Amino acid sequence: MGKRSQSARRPSDAGGEPHHSDRLTPLLLAAPIASALIVLILGLSAYASTRREDRAGALVAHTHAVIEINRAVLARLVDAETGERGFIITGDSSYLAPYHGAETDLSHAIDSLRRLTVDDDAQQPRIDTLASLARRRLSTLDSRVVSRIARGFEPTRADFAILGGGRAVMDSARSVSGMIETQEQSLLATRQAALTARERVTIWVVAAGTILATLLALAITVALSRAAATQTALANDVQARAQALDRLNEELAARTADAEQANRAKAEFLANMSHDLRTPLNAIIGYVDLLELGIRGPLGPEQREDVRRIKRGAAHLLALVNDVLDFAKLEAGQLTLRIEDLDLGTVLSELRPLLEPQVRSKQLEFQSHCDSGMRVRADREKLDQILVNLVGNAIKFTSSGGRVEINCRAGEEWARIEVRDTGEGIAPEQLEAVFAPFVQADRRKRPREQHGIGLGLSISRQLSRAMQGDLTVESAVGRGSTFTVRLPRRS
Repeated sequence: MGKRSQSARRPSDAGGEPHHSDRLTPLLLAAPIASALIVLILGLSAYASTRREDRAGALVAHTHAVIEINRAVLARLVDAETGERGFIITGDSSYLAPYHGAETDLSHAIDSLRRLTVDDDAQQPRIDTLASLARRRLSTLDSRVVSRIARGFEPTRADFAILGGGRAVMDSARSVSGMIETQEQSLLATRQAALTARERVTIWVVAAGTILATLLALAITVALSRAAATQTALANDVQARAQALDRLNEELAARTADAEQANRAKAEFLANMSHDLRTPLNAIIGYVDLLELGIRGPLGPEQREDVRRIKRGAAHLLALVNDVLDFAKLEAGQLTLRIEDLDLGTVLSELRPLLEPQVRSKQLEFQSHCDSGMRVRADREKLDQILVNLVGNAIKFTSSGGRVEINCRAGEEWARIEVRDTGEGIAPEQLEAVFAPFVQADRRKRPREQHGIGLGLSISRQLSRAMQGDLTVESAVGRGSTFTVRLPRRS
């Protein structure tokens, strides 16, 4: 049943050619990553191109500002000169409106020129010359305005004719301003060309990005369409397989229910059979005890030995029946536990008298050690049963002259009871098998007196786990075995 279910979960074409979805899956996984990378690269390229275009535009605007301010300086000098001449000729002070504030405006304009061309070593000396000429021209204008106010028109006109109108200074100023503008116009042409080139690059980057994004969108659309078709086919296939798996699960559930019913019937049969066997066995043991006590008359030596053999056989058979009964209860979930705080030292000391006769009969060394006050949470009867079984096995499989010992070890949450022997040991591949019911390791290689029905260790592990603990084994062939019972400590 398990093999059929397993095969139903595997694709029927697992060993054939890869499915179309297997080829599409890497594409679908790579498409978003590739899209993101392309968009990121295009975005970064467009951003970088735009930044370069912005910087080129800023340089062009900077050059325009220098040209405008340079022209404004010359225009301000001309306005001041025109106003000064109108005042000299007419004496009307309203003509002095352009003249007033010319010095401050020119100073600010020239400072702006110096600041805007601070990184141009060729322009700075020209601006210094222009500033000097502007101051000389303003000084001349100032002296004539004062003369006109103090002396009148004629004396001032005479001085103007003698000294000249200051045309040489203005011509020099125009010349210097022209050189400044020529330099800036050349720089403007260069920067304007760079700006135009940047604009073309930006346009190409945006156009290329748009085309690539469109192609990528088309590719992704086609891939998604194919993937959708593949997913639909896969969904139909999965649905068909799910229906088949549901049918198999229903069949498995029915068989499981049948198996559980058979298991319950088996457990009930074993329990009833064990109970029916215990009653006559107990009667046999009782009558043997009466015979051994001489109630029915004295026994001869040979008769007494026969009675002992009958008693040992009946006791052995009763132990086997009890194991079968316990196993049936565990399988049927009918085990009842009475968990209590137990002192391990007391438990071991009370078990020792029951075990020592077996130890002496095989001439073994028997030791037990447990710290005083070490307590566990367990069912006393079940713990005795586990320890008697483990020590009994250790005695059974240890040759005369060997050693059997019980040691207790305490941890923070758990207590460990170790039953160690110097017997023949267990092969590594059989360590877990010894806990399976009705299994005995190397049964055919053992003498008949060591045979059993293979329930003792299985029952002991199940009892340990029922008490929230466990039973494990460590062993090596020729070096003996150590069975460890782990139980929770007292809170």
